[in-house]
Amino acid sequence: RAENGYRAKELYVRRAHIYASLSEYQLAETDYVTAIEMYPHSLIPRLKLGEMYFKIGKVSEAKRIWESILRIEPRIQNENSMAVKESARVLLIDHFPE
Repeated sequence: RAENGYRAKELYVRRAHIYASLSEYQLAETDYVTAIEMYPHSLIPRLKLGEMYFKIGKVSEAKRIWESILRIEPRIQNENSMAVKESARVLLIDHFPE
């Protein structure tokens, strides 16, 4: 059952990516948020949502999302989760130097 939920989350993320590539940002946002609500500790939907927000000029929302990634402890610590956290850290440094 959990596996089906994980697959559903992946489908929402993929569909959101497609919507974003078609400039259907409201639909993309809905799917990214749904994926995050399904798996609050999942980092990839947050990273992608932040990237989309930044692209469309929602800069403060992008910053908030990327900062949230750094605070989350993923349920599975692996190379992928560490790479996503590092990507968020680099995006924050590059776009919001303080």
